[in-house]
Amino acid sequence: MKIGRMPPLAVLVICQALWTSAGAIILSLSGIVGDQLSTSKMLSTLPFALMLVSSSISSVPASWLMYRKGRRAGFIVGALFGCLSGVVSAFALYYESFTLFCVGLVLWGVTWACAQFLRYAASETVSSEMAGRAVSTVLAGSIVGVFTGSSIAVTARDLISTKPYVGSYLAISCVCAVSLVVLLALQMAKPNPSPRNEAKAGPGIALRPPITAAFVNGVVGSLVMVFLMTAAPLAMVHMGHSATDAVGAIRWHLIGMYVPSFFTGILVDRYGDVRIMLVGIALLLASAIVSLSGTSMHHFSISLLVLGVGWNFMIVTSTILLSAPKDSAERAKVQGASEVMTHAGVATVALLAGGLFAATGWDIVNLAPLPLLLLSVAATLRFALSKRRSSAIPT
Repeated sequence: MKIGRMPPLAVLVICQALWTSAGAIILSLSGIVGDQLSTSKMLSTLPFALMLVSSSISSVPASWLMYRKGRRAGFIVGALFGCLSGVVSAFALYYESFTLFCVGLVLWGVTWACAQFLRYAASETVSSEMAGRAVSTVLAGSIVGVFTGSSIAVTARDLISTKPYVGSYLAISCVCAVSLVVLLALQMAKPNPSPRNEAKAGPGIALRPPITAAFVNGVVGSLVMVFLMTAAPLAMVHMGHSATDAVGAIRWHLIGMYVPSFFTGILVDRYGDVRIMLVGIALLLASAIVSLSGTSMHHFSISLLVLGVGWNFMIVTSTILLSAPKDSAERAKVQGASEVMTHAGVATVALLAGGLFAATGWDIVNLAPLPLLLLSVAATLRFALSKRRSSAIPT
């Protein structure tokens, strides 16, 4: 198949796989490299935290760039920042500069912000009835990325034998360069922005039941997932499990996050968005219950697997609802706002998880998300009630 004739959904799936692969390298190595370059152990996770902050800040500009210039332009900007991030981070390692490494990860934050819109773009390549399956298909591309990224990080580690991991970060630039070439084949409808549409896309849109439910479920699902995922490896090592055990448990978590993407869209089509959101919330609660019931390797692995599946159900349904507004200005506003809230919240809970575990223990960590899950239930039931009222109105 010629690149110029590649279907838009295929381009998005490939880019999702490539950028997830690069993101997996960042996730695997940022803490190790931060610890290696920083003068204090307390600063080892600062580069990763700055990346999350950068993603949050970049989300709205990325959304509006795509609204003004089109999805393709926004994704190309993301790919260019990814190429630059890999080079800067590699130079940071070569010259052993912690500050430059922080800059490299801040640049990657822009790429990651752009990457979050791949799933929204997928819903625009098909009819509204097929949106759920398109979103799931793009997220399924992450499965390839997760496993190839880990392999690339290890394989390229000693490309420069005297400077470990320089090759791994240069590989990020190469992966993003490939995505840049693939994106040249992306053909999507061009935006038609107008001041009138922008004026209509006021803050009141967020109060609509489906948008509120999408906001709350997308943000809460991500916060709870990152909070428990971040604390789990610390808890495992503290309770006598090895670092290898922790990596194995996280692998099950990643399987739970992405493998359901092959069928989540079909489930949404068949059973409806409300039911799948409620099942996702129930799975996050079940994950906490499993963790509270024991501390064996099986308990951690099953808990993290269920946690991943719950997140997948909530994020897919949230994406479908946030892609539903017909007006492009409204879509840009709600999608950008959702990503800002998600990235800002994720950065916060990622920093808090370790401290809360050290101060209170594993049981409290698992109980802490319960108020957020109740909020998700309330928003989802409000949405369900509004749908029932709408269907009861005679046409």
